[in-house]
Amino acid sequence: MQEAMQQALKDPQVAQQMQAIQEAMKKPEVAAQVEQMTAAMQDQQLQQRIAQLKDDPELAGMFEDIQKNGMSALMKYWNDPKTLAKIGERMGPVAADTAAAPQPQAAAAASMPEINNLLDAAKHGDLEAVQDFLAIGKDVNERDGDGRSALHYAVAYSHGDIVEELISSGADLEARDSKENTPLHYAAGYGRSQLVRQLLEAGAQAAAENANGQSALDLVTAEPRNPINKDADTLKILEHAVTAGLQMEGA
Repeated sequence: MQEAMQQALKDPQVAQQMQAIQEAMKKPEVAAQVEQMTAAMQDQQLQQRIAQLKDDPELAGMFEDIQKNGMSALMKYWNDPKTLAKIGERMGPVAADTAAAPQPQAAAAASMPEINNLLDAAKHGDLEAVQDFLAIGKDVNERDGDGRSALHYAVAYSHGDIVEELISSGADLEARDSKENTPLHYAAGYGRSQLVRQLLEAGAQAAAENANGQSALDLVTAEPRNPINKDADTLKILEHAVTAGLQMEGA
């Protein structure tokens, strides 16, 4: 580990970034934040959540880059606000210990989501809000800045009832995010068997590939820890759907 660190520091960019961090650490408020972060990183629940992020279709490339390129890649993402925001969004609040956790009333107030549109409603699992937005004519296929639709969000956050509502309302099953991932890619990448089946039954194209040339099945088999690998029935259904889709494309 020490040898790897010394090798990384030979990179002028990494050395410069490390120097900037050392300067920042001289500030009491920054040192306090780092201390809190260090304590949080020892929390088992937090470690489990970080491990789960490796299955996220949008973050898998980041982990591969860090594993391949080490410190220089890590520092690149550390200094990218957009990447940090994505990680924070998926991590959610994790208390380092019960003493640091907010009291029930404060926690409830802090966790009340702000729902301004259909995407927010799908993300936070508010079926009634989803129905209300659709009832007043909001576009079921509206997108955020990364191309994600409400269906992407409902799948990502495992809200099966909202997935069903969106599909019945005409949601585009083949909607692509900025990395060309469809909702089925999300369901497969997150290891959500029921949602994989739900989307396939609705007509989702299993052979569709994302920007990395991966199908939903590829995302499953590329990660041994993906739960779908242990779900023989769903895995078989997905494999059959991919084969059938490829045969149709070749006909």
